Amino acid sequence: MRICEDTSAGHVGTGVVSTNRGPVNGETIFVCLEGYSDTVSGNLPGLEGRQVIPVFSSMIATEPLSAQAWEDIGWAGRECLGDTAHTFIYAQRTADDRIALGGRGAPYAYRSGLPGDGEVPAEVVEQLAGRLSSLFPDLDFDIAHAWRGALGVTRDWCAGIFFDPVQRIGVARGYAGHGVTATHLAAKTLLDRASGASTPLTGLPWNDHVSGQWEPEPIRWLGIRSMYRIFGLADDWERLTGAKRTSLLARFGSRLAGLHE
Repeated sequence: MRICEDTSAGHVGTGVVSTNRGPVNGETIFVCLEGYSDTVSGNLPGLEGRQVIPVFSSMIATEPLSAQAWEDIGWAGRECLGDTAHTFIYAQRTADDRIALGGRGAPYAYRSGLPGDGEVPAEVVEQLAGRLSSLFPDLDFDIAHAWRGALGVTRDWCAGIFFDPVQRIGVARGYAGHGVTATHLAAKTLLDRASGASTPLTGLPWNDHVSGQWEPEPIRWLGIRSMYRIFGLADDWERLTGAKRTSLLARFGSRLAGLHE
């Protein structure tokens, strides 16, 4: 396998991908661009119209913590950490003894804008640092790094695998943050689809799953921003009231997002 860095694809057609460094030819082409799916053109199965949008996930990492700090925390097993909030976070202890913590922060840019060089707005860094402080209120830490990237999200938040046997173009998209576990299975499924074989993988329900189209702007921007705002209010309400069940406000936010459709 040959990897060509600093190469941007512009158009995908039958047997060829047009790039800024010339055409790349291949009998079978797989398009697996997730949040960047809109950066290429072509008659691509599963990407007609606006089926995938980029939703940002932001991360912070602390400076390395002292051995005493880790002893006080009691995080010797390096377990992954998360919470059950609607605006959830996730964290882990890194190999060089930092805490890396992530969350949505500013989740979506108008007209499906991309995160550029990955710079994180200062208010998002502050927000994530505040969540870390709430988990470990006695911990003294400094933020060393912050970055963000784009997830690919469909209207119903479900992934889909597609293959056009005429063009021999396959598409996998819409992991919505579950790509660590899903990409390997998706790759094997695409290979089975391309071979024409009928296997247990080609019978899975995400094959040719149609998620629907996202709304046009500015409805899309308003809806996504409103959804996260509603989830934040629901988290505050559930925490203050000690609610044992998901609030009606959060259920409404889920309906708005398409999570329960």
